[in-house]
Amino acid sequence: MPTNSLISINDVVSRFLLKYKLPLEDAFTYLEHCANAIRDFHLYDSADVVSEKVSISALGIIELPASMVGFNGLFIPFNGEWWPFTRKDS
Repeated sequence: MPTNSLISINDVVSRFLLKYKLPLEDAFTYLEHCANAIRDFHLYDSADVVSEKVSISALGIIELPASMVGFNGLFIPFNGEWWPFTRKDS
């Protein structure tokens, strides 16, 4: 996925707060909402779904991919299902 036209979610939230003259104290709440919306878009609607196996070091450290733009969860197979480390959507 080309990344030269992407802007950070911090910039998205800052522009939104300035455009609608909202208090900057609410920035964290809007940042969290923006991150959730992006994650849900990649999880449910985006056609750019990529599964990638990652390795676990001898110390138990999970080596994540270099590009985390489309990252939406870390899962492990268990009893024929994918169980997330981040949250369980039922």
